[in-house]
Amino acid sequence: MVRLHFGAGRMHGLRPNDVVGVLAYQADIPGRVIGKILIEEEQAWVDVPHEYAGQVLARDGGYRIGKRAISVTLPHDEEK
Repeated sequence: MVRLHFGAGRMHGLRPNDVVGVLAYQADIPGRVIGKILIEEEQAWVDVPHEYAGQVLARDGGYRIGKRAISVTLPHDEEK
């Protein structure tokens, strides 16, 4: 699994079903493969299988939850 960073959190109204929904629909990956979701106050973390990480990251800039644009990135310490 690869842990990805979501640029929104609890203070933005982000819920686990929003994370699954946006990734499954907008990145076109099966919702059942999405792993652990940790929603913090200003950010969130989601685990996705290695084989889907590139597909998720390729759509960065294109994610929206409601009217809010959400960034999904690979944390800097995992890019090495």
